[in-house]
Amino acid sequence: MLLALGTAHGQTSGVGVGVDGALWAAGWQNVHVALPVHDEIRLHLGVGFMGSSDETVALTVRQRPDHFDQASILTLGVRAYPHGMKRTRFTGLIGLEYAEESFRTQRFPGTSEVGRMEWVRTDIRGVLGVEWRPVSRVGLNVHAGVGHSAVRGTSLAAEFVPRHGERSPFTRMIGTELLFWF
Repeated sequence: MLLALGTAHGQTSGVGVGVDGALWAAGWQNVHVALPVHDEIRLHLGVGFMGSSDETVALTVRQRPDHFDQASILTLGVRAYPHGMKRTRFTGLIGLEYAEESFRTQRFPGTSEVGRMEWVRTDIRGVLGVEWRPVSRVGLNVHAGVGHSAVRGTSLAAEFVPRHGERSPFTRMIGTELLFWF
């Protein structure tokens, strides 16, 4: 996942707010928050929403249901920056991340069936990358993720998931996140 992170002097007392550009390209409207808990460690929270499949025109790299009424994404992670206070232009990072994408619909296309369907993809991945800080309160963090992805369904989705579920157990590997520090 490619991530852009901002960094400021005294960052351990600041909060970073921004977006993940790769998710925007995939159709997700999202916001991300980073909270430093130590000079070398940050907690990350990301939330995002997507309108119906009819309204969404975007770069689709990963499989998702052909039809849905709404979708949401939640990302939780922790990242370590081994260089800590030693602020160089480029800093390495390692981390662990959990993400869950949920796609919901009330009506199944092509049928007269009405009912709630939820198609959920859960990812757990390790990340490794580099943070670049072109200015003091903004930075670019680029990283790749390696992990596992699983798909499940609820309610009337039991039949829906095998037909439309992702066959690959691999997680989303790249992304972007831009944070500005306050």
